[in-house]
Amino acid sequence: MNPKNPAVSAATARLVFILSLEKIINADEKNSIKLIEKGGKVATAFVVASLTTCMYPPSIFEDAQSSPHRFIANHVPELVQYLVRLFDQNPQSSVASMYFGSMILLKISETTQGVTELFKYLPFEKIINLMTRLCPRTLGMSKHEGRVSVYLARMVKNVWFACEKDPRSEELMQIFYPELANFIYDVIDSRPGYDKYSYLCMVQTVAIDIADDIRNHQQLSVMFSSPSMLEKLQQMKEERISAAEIEKQKQIDLLHSQSAQMEQLTQDQIIQIREREKENQRIRSEIQELRVSFKQKENEIEMLKKSQQEREIKFNETISKDNHSISQRDMTIKSLRDQNEQKAAEISRFNEILKAKDAEIAQIREASNNSLSDNQASQAIIASKETEINMYKAKVEEISTLVEQKMQEIASMQQQIALKEDEKTTEVSNVRKELQETSAQLNERQKDIEARDSEILRIKALIKEKDEKLLEKDQQIENQFRSASSEVEQLQQQIEQSKNEEQLKIKEIENLRSELESTKAMASNSSQDSQAQINAKVEEINALKQQIDEKIKNEEQLRNDLQSKETELSSLKQSLEENGNSNAALIASKEEEINSLKQQVDAKAAEIAQKVQELEEKAKFEESLRSEISSKDNTIEELKKASEESGNLSIAQIAAKDAEILDLKQQVETVNNESVGKTNQITELEQKIQQISSEKEESSQNEATLRSNIDELTTTINEKESKIAEIEKQLNDAQNEISSKNEQIETLKKASEESGNSSATAIAQLNANIEEKDKIINEKTEKVSELENALNENKGQIDAKDSEISTLKQNAEETAKILVEKEGIITAANQKAESQESEIKSLKQQVEEANNEKEKAIESKNSEIAEKDAKIEEINQTVTKLQEENSQKGQEIDSLKNEISTMKEELENKDKKLRQTNENYVKVIEKWTSASEAIAKDEPDLNLDELLNLPPE
Repeated sequence: MNPKNPAVSAATARLVFILSLEKIINADEKNSIKLIEKGGKVATAFVVASLTTCMYPPSIFEDAQSSPHRFIANHVPELVQYLVRLFDQNPQSSVASMYFGSMILLKISETTQGVTELFKYLPFEKIINLMTRLCPRTLGMSKHEGRVSVYLARMVKNVWFACEKDPRSEELMQIFYPELANFIYDVIDSRPGYDKYSYLCMVQTVAIDIADDIRNHQQLSVMFSSPSMLEKLQQMKEERISAAEIEKQKQIDLLHSQSAQMEQLTQDQIIQIREREKENQRIRSEIQELRVSFKQKENEIEMLKKSQQEREIKFNETISKDNHSISQRDMTIKSLRDQNEQKAAEISRFNEILKAKDAEIAQIREASNNSLSDNQASQAIIASKETEINMYKAKVEEISTLVEQKMQEIASMQQQIALKEDEKTTEVSNVRKELQETSAQLNERQKDIEARDSEILRIKALIKEKDEKLLEKDQQIENQFRSASSEVEQLQQQIEQSKNEEQLKIKEIENLRSELESTKAMASNSSQDSQAQINAKVEEINALKQQIDEKIKNEEQLRNDLQSKETELSSLKQSLEENGNSNAALIASKEEEINSLKQQVDAKAAEIAQKVQELEEKAKFEESLRSEISSKDNTIEELKKASEESGNLSIAQIAAKDAEILDLKQQVETVNNESVGKTNQITELEQKIQQISSEKEESSQNEATLRSNIDELTTTINEKESKIAEIEKQLNDAQNEISSKNEQIETLKKASEESGNSSATAIAQLNANIEEKDKIINEKTEKVSELENALNENKGQIDAKDSEISTLKQNAEETAKILVEKEGIITAANQKAESQESEIKSLKQQVEEANNEKEKAIESKNSEIAEKDAKIEEINQTVTKLQEENSQKGQEIDSLKNEISTMKEELENKDKKLRQTNENYVKVIEKWTSASEAIAKDEPDLNLDELLNLPPE
């Protein structure tokens, strides 16, 4: 830091901040911590900001998840010291430095070491004064200084709660309490409203939490015992609770919308599965195409390898040729050097000869000086010799100059040759390095390609295995789905057949549910009215039970009447057999009627078998209803859990209940339609009875048919009444279950009311629905009364028929003698009927067992379907994974293509470089050849013997 130039210190601090952000340096150092006190405002702000990189910055909201800081433990005391001084009216502090400092202090206060260090600076007088001064007095988040107040308030809260846990808690709390109480009074004084996303409300919530904790301490709660203060705190708490409830309701609505979206998404995903299957097929075709292209690329790579090998061979051949030519050039250079040395030796020899000649000339001159007379004759010779010597000297000088020139040329040629050799060696080394690098790269690429080939083969094998598994799973799923669908269709047909008769039961159950809901709603308004309604309903149920008992008694009476009628018929048959000779025609007609009656009995037996099947199907449907009731119990338990967790009734479940109510209404309507059909059938049967009665009046033979028809009708009526009794029993059971469910619902409502959930609107809607259900119940009760009237009318008609039967009895007494003989036959028939009944019972048991087995099979199929759904989801996940892998492989293939293209470009560049080097070598060789030829041409001129024309010695 440069205290003389604050701009430089600010710039360096900013650099430290940037480097710490980029994780290049660690700001948690003693030198950087000391800069908090020594730097200027800007430098201090940047240094404190750089220290925040050693932790995850805390959220402005207290409910966010916190994470520990990464400060060194030895640096924490000094760091806390300098950060606390920032809030002590330090001239070096600014809003930015206090902002980052408050964040660091909050993080440090979340650890035990940091809290123990902060205890040293209690009671935080200046920090609390600054915190209250920076806290805004209006709602909103416009003033960013409020963030500092929020962070400091949370830090103070952490320190206060740590004081309670410390062994010196009483001492620390006595020191800290006065300033903290002033802070609470100052913050709670302004109450413009509540906004969760407001700095003021955040600080106020912290103050409320601290005040609630202080009230738990009797010694310190005196200042917060005033009614006005308690009223303020209570009102502020209620504001926050109401806001939290509104937010929870919004979250519930959001969850409902999300659930609807998820349902839509599931449907979309089901649609997308088929699209993904198509995409998988397309991807498989693309993979095959890529395999073909990959093979083509492999062939191209092999061709490139071959061409590279051929180029390497050619390059080695050219290098060997160049080395041979270089060796030849070296030999020529050596020969030229030898010749130069020889020429130099000759020149030295010539110089010695010249010196000897000079000595002879000197001797001759001395001799001439001594004997001028003798030498006058030889002066001409000397002059001629001197001229010759001068000529030889000139020639020698010329030769020496030529030799020097040649030597210079040879030296320059040697330098050029050395340079060319150096260039050649460098180029050769570079080329060799490049070749080595390219070969290494090719080897690496080859290894990568081989590894990728192995990976691709492995992936291909995995894809094949997965494809085979998928095909097998698809076939299994299709077969199972077909079998399940066929079974489901059969079951649906059976269920539809059973529903057509069970709708009355559901109708009555719905009526009872609606009645119980109405009683429940009335119970929520007033318990006395609900009790009265419940008593009325109980009385109605008792009345229905009495009616059922009366119907059972009537059934028993009718059965007794049937037995008496059978005895009468047997007596009549016996009397007819006694009078067989006289009444043969009558007996034949009677036998024909008996056969027709047997056929009718067989038809009725078939109808009874159908009814038994229908009853069994109804039993299945009852079991399904019980399973639905158990599922409803589970939903009620889930509702209990949900009410305990959130205290809110699930509107989605209410909607589901409404949907179920609508379904039950539809089922009730279908049952009503079926009841109308049954009444039509009853009217048709009554018409048939009238026709039979008229036929009985015409002849005594028709009486038997009428009796049989009446018996059949009574049996059918008894069966109907028994069915009604069973249905009423089931209704009673359902009523009991519904009452238990309603009690559970009432408990849930009480729990929801105690948890403070605002479900008044939902209850109002339910009350409205209950009123509508009451209207429907009244309509249904009217219909039931109409049906009862119709039954009473039918009973009156049956009584009339009984009177007719009494008249017929008198007539039958006359023919009783004839029918006595037929009693044995009838008893045998009765025995057969009893055996058939036992067989029917065994068949019923077998049917029930078969139905149970079918139910078990259905459950197993449902479980298998669920497993198949899970497998389908797994397949979808594998498909998505395969798609991702395919996309990755496509990217890898694209990258390989790019690498191959780059390798091709590199090879082309290498080829260009090789061509250039070859051309350069050719040029150099041509230069060398031209130089050698020039040297060879100059060799004859260097024959000094011919140039000097020396005489032989």
